[in-house]
Amino acid sequence: MGNYSCRQSPQLIRARTLFLVKKCDPTSTLTSEQFATIEKSIPNQEAMPVSDKGKFILEIKDDLNPKYQKIADYLREYGGFNTTVKAMNNTLKIPYDIRIVTTITGREPYYTYDDKTIWMDYGLMAIVLALFDKYHPHGSKETRDHYLNNLNRFLLFHELGHALIDAYNLPVLGQEEDGADALGAVLSLKYIPLGYHVLIDAADFFKLLDHVVEKGESSYWDEHDLNEQRYYRLLCYAYGKSPDATQKKIKHYYKSALDAFIKERAEFCVDIYENTYQDWMRLLKPYLKEESRLAPKVNNN
Repeated sequence: MGNYSCRQSPQLIRARTLFLVKKCDPTSTLTSEQFATIEKSIPNQEAMPVSDKGKFILEIKDDLNPKYQKIADYLREYGGFNTTVKAMNNTLKIPYDIRIVTTITGREPYYTYDDKTIWMDYGLMAIVLALFDKYHPHGSKETRDHYLNNLNRFLLFHELGHALIDAYNLPVLGQEEDGADALGAVLSLKYIPLGYHVLIDAADFFKLLDHVVEKGESSYWDEHDLNEQRYYRLLCYAYGKSPDATQKKIKHYYKSALDAFIKERAEFCVDIYENTYQDWMRLLKPYLKEESRLAPKVNNN
């Protein structure tokens, strides 16, 4: 979910790679002099100048299709996007305006580098609701609303990951999509009360998506991991932050189906969340405003 763009020179990418090799494996053949030279050549993230000229701008578009207009009206009435975007402005320093547009795009959410815009699709939101209605037929209207709101929060934070990687020229080791998923998880768990609900609902959506999306060869070369992989990774982040609460909620969805996963991966999930949290917070620290929150206190049942 996002457009790939090469924003770092091959020389800088190679320098970062060599630096990490020496850092993680002191027995490597890099000499101390080479290591010192490489270390000095890599920009210091905390020393980079931070501009605060931009802001996040939300645009909820109307639509001629009554089904999609109903979603637009709900987004305005509920106000979840408005309060989250307001909180993002109170939390993050950005060097230019970044728009967040809800409309019909005919595709998954994505970020465009040329016009600095996050696009959120009404069509996908309608699919979210349809999957909930089909596979959770006994869910209340309140639970249904929370499900959509949680998906929107996670997907917005995921695309925010692409936007911040672009705005701050952040290093990405591995697939950018994985990094964006990780940031979406970290922000949900750090700034949203009961944020593990957000990740469990997002994981559930990726799992249900496999029921309606045919998996072909392109699924294996796509920049995104498989839906099933994202499902388990998000549950792992949630469990790593809030083990008991997460296990209780996922049993509400899946009964005992995840017992083996929790038994085998519990300790790993705690470690991977903590490491991911520390890594992302270290990268974002220079761009965080003082005493701020990315999301207001909301009822997230």
